Amino acid sequence: MPATTSIPEVISLGAVYANTMAARTASFTGTETASLNGAPVQITVNGVDSYWRRDATYNQTITIGGVTTVNEARYVGAATYIAIPATKRTSMSAGKPWLQYSGLSSLDTSGYPTDVIVLLESHPTDVRRVGPRIVDGTPTTEYQAQISLSKAPTYGALLSGLISQFQTEFGQVSVPIMVWVDTKGRVRQIHLSFSGSGNTENQTLHLFNFGEPVDVLAPPASAVHTEPAPSSSAQG
Repeated sequence: MPATTSIPEVISLGAVYANTMAARTASFTGTETASLNGAPVQITVNGVDSYWRRDATYNQTITIGGVTTVNEARYVGAATYIAIPATKRTSMSAGKPWLQYSGLSSLDTSGYPTDVIVLLESHPTDVRRVGPRIVDGTPTTEYQAQISLSKAPTYGALLSGLISQFQTEFGQVSVPIMVWVDTKGRVRQIHLSFSGSGNTENQTLHLFNFGEPVDVLAPPASAVHTEPAPSSSAQG
């Protein structure tokens, strides 16, 4: 008889996070749909991320109330470059196609779309195996758990902002999470779904192409306008 693999009822999602990060790189796609204060929001994102060097690039499409904007960002080491639409370059970037804030690292800005997987490092509770699932053509096992926001890591502006959003817009102290884990113990898909205070939100992130080379280049210096980072009060 062929050998069979026993699938555990309970696994360490912290170990799943570590296995995912050990791959060092991945490509990703993500979607987010929400209703915030009555306004419909839809976001799609795709890109590549190098966990090891913290280099990444992504394209993001945001639709709020029927108005769509498309964004591109590149993270190269500690530097963040934001593509500026042609119609806004005169007012935002001295006519140049890229903007960089001096004195502001990539972890101080919008963060990385893949930062959401850091939530797995926060000792999730009530971890339960749901069963085998096929995700993007890959065999996985689905798990469900609860994330306590008081224990969630808060480094990185994106993750800090996400946790603050959970608490203020949804009035939640914990968040249900669904994770699809491949046979190498890595995240293939992660999903958050929550509601409260009249708002709803669903987020899904897919990871694939683990370990493939990621080479993100900074824009040419001649194409970049640099200006001082906005103050924290201005950002808030």
